[in-house]
Amino acid sequence: DFPVLVRTDVPEIFSNSSCLTIPDSGQASIYPSNITVSGVTGTVTKVTVTVYGLNHTWADDIEMLLVGPGGQNVMLMSDQGEDDAINLNLTFDDDAPSDLPDATTASSGTYKPIVTAQSDTMDPPAPAGPYGTLLSAFNGVDPNGTWSLYIFDDAANDTGSLTGGWELAITTETALKDHVTHASGYDIIFKAEDDATCGGAGLAPCTLDHEIERYDGSTGNLVAWVRIPSLSDSADTTIYMYYGNPAIS
Repeated sequence: DFPVLVRTDVPEIFSNSSCLTIPDSGQASIYPSNITVSGVTGTVTKVTVTVYGLNHTWADDIEMLLVGPGGQNVMLMSDQGEDDAINLNLTFDDDAPSDLPDATTASSGTYKPIVTAQSDTMDPPAPAGPYGTLLSAFNGVDPNGTWSLYIFDDAANDTGSLTGGWELAITTETALKDHVTHASGYDIIFKAEDDATCGGAGLAPCTLDHEIERYDGSTGNLVAWVRIPSLSDSADTTIYMYYGNPAIS
């Protein structure tokens, strides 16, 4: 008897397309650049950040910090990428295979946030360090509110810009109780295959026999018995749970 959480693998996208310039030393022209997130239910399970059109005559000067609504923060890049950055589109993702190169020219792609904590500090109103190095720092928090991107140049002589703005991709999970439509959970069904394979939504032929022993609509706690045709001792067995269809009762 436990609360069931529902996770979507399709993130919600929020963006700020404003251009900004990066001086030869100091704060970017918009500091911070903000994105306001609203209307998202549940808590964060994954965040990725993409910046568009990043240019700089010496990319190693760039410090880039993301701060969430609750004050959690992650240094996305710091002292990385020798030489020019020319119209780069960079996505920062904890699951990327590698971080930005430190001693070679960077190219567009998906990278981890900087993996080694830096001693660099950002001008206020950015928070003081130390700074996080993983976007999972935002997991479990309410995503609604203001997200801030601080870009700072930490050395003289070279300049840059961000011409295409930036975006957040936020994946969340919510309690089952926020989706089930029947007070007793009778709209919850289980299938051996997804809807596309089964041939459509509803009580398709691959629906599994099951019994809802107990469902608490106030907490989302669920006890259910499901008849699974076969289980492998060498591979995972996946079943699918569907809910929220008021036509199923």
